[in-house]
Amino acid sequence: MNIFKSLTASLFLLLFVGAGNAVIAQNTDTLKRDSLVIKPHILDSTLIDKDIFRLLEENSGSGRVKISQTQKVKDAYYMHLDQSSKRKITGYRIRIFFDNNQSARGKSEGVASQFAQMYPGVPVYRSYTNPYFKVTVGDYRSKSEAMKMLKELEGLFQSAFLIKETINFPPL
Repeated sequence: MNIFKSLTASLFLLLFVGAGNAVIAQNTDTLKRDSLVIKPHILDSTLIDKDIFRLLEENSGSGRVKISQTQKVKDAYYMHLDQSSKRKITGYRIRIFFDNNQSARGKSEGVASQFAQMYPGVPVYRSYTNPYFKVTVGDYRSKSEAMKMLKELEGLFQSAFLIKETINFPPL
């Protein structure tokens, strides 16, 4: 029974802590084969900022499942979430303002606050790189996710465009 619990805990840790993309290259001496790429699991946005342990304990449907985890597994999971939130990854952002005239500083502040009021959950980044003031928004892991937001913003910010940049790791 203890072996079963240990295996279950290990499987749980592997499923939820996961490593993202994995690439396995298959090479032989005589034949050169294509690489096998394992696609990452898609994050279910309904689970963002929810405690997986509490969700597992809830009664779903007519059946009932009780999962007992040691505190070490929970601590490892929470530590992984904390460390992931500090990571930086390559992703996409949308530049909604880019100017270098004399009133650019004030305009960038106005654009940033306007966007923050319209989209309170989307991060806004103001920066100055001589001689340009810039306002960039979002932390998107995929180009398609960023393009969806860009299409929404094109009517509001005519000069909006997509940029590839180092982004903050989105919440798990």
